[in-house]
Amino acid sequence: MQLMVSMNETDESSVPISEMIAMEDRLLPKDLRYSLSRFRGGLQEWKGLSILIESLIQTGSCTVNESRGEIVAEYDSEVNIVLRFVEMLRKRLEWLGHDGELEAWESGRSLAGEPHLEVYARHKSNPRWQLRACVRATGSHGLPITDLATSFVLWANSNFPLIPEQLSFAISQVKNFDNLEEFEEEQERQRQNTEERRERYRKIMLAKLESSQREETMRRRIENAISSSSSLGWRDLISQRDELLSQSRISRLGTVEDAVMKSMDELLLVQNSVEETV
Repeated sequence: MQLMVSMNETDESSVPISEMIAMEDRLLPKDLRYSLSRFRGGLQEWKGLSILIESLIQTGSCTVNESRGEIVAEYDSEVNIVLRFVEMLRKRLEWLGHDGELEAWESGRSLAGEPHLEVYARHKSNPRWQLRACVRATGSHGLPITDLATSFVLWANSNFPLIPEQLSFAISQVKNFDNLEEFEEEQERQRQNTEERRERYRKIMLAKLESSQREETMRRRIENAISSSSSLGWRDLISQRDELLSQSRISRLGTVEDAVMKSMDELLLVQNSVEETV
């Protein structure tokens, strides 16, 4: 999903400062405001914060859930689309707190990929009646979280055009049930199915790993046995080959013994060819 906003696309603020401050207080917890003001990585977010606040006030398409740190937009009569703004901002500041990551980010060398929006489709009747949608903010590498949130507000103000498939699926899942109990039962069933698939996959991969390890162990045993037999003198080689031949008449040779016997046959064949030539 393409989410972009430019710092230059907004006009001079016409919103009273008192409204700006009130919205900021609702949008950011005190500890997060302190982090932004004290942490060098928070300067990028401060620059975009005023634009986000203006967008929230001027468009009127979104509300702020202060207790949950969310920006909420109405999708239709049943569903809201929710952006977990505070959660995204905390994750960004935590990432920038890693050694050297802030400098890499500021210089455009950060290995952090394009962020995923913490977006949920939520039924209006109950905040538990919700489903997360993994929405990648295409083209947003290096943008502050506040810019991404502003893009979300503008997207909501345009009635959510070009909804990504993941979000569309989440909306349909939320609306597909008559009550919260049915929804939660279905989510639990899907969770169990997912866990079962993961367990089956884990067992398959474990079996493949064990098989590969057995094959590698057998290969090394065969190589060592062949190497040992190759260093024998001709009489000892013939003697051990005869012992293996006698054993094979009594019972089937093991994998290692069978490989060694074939190797001995090849060595003896080469020796016979050499003697005949001479």
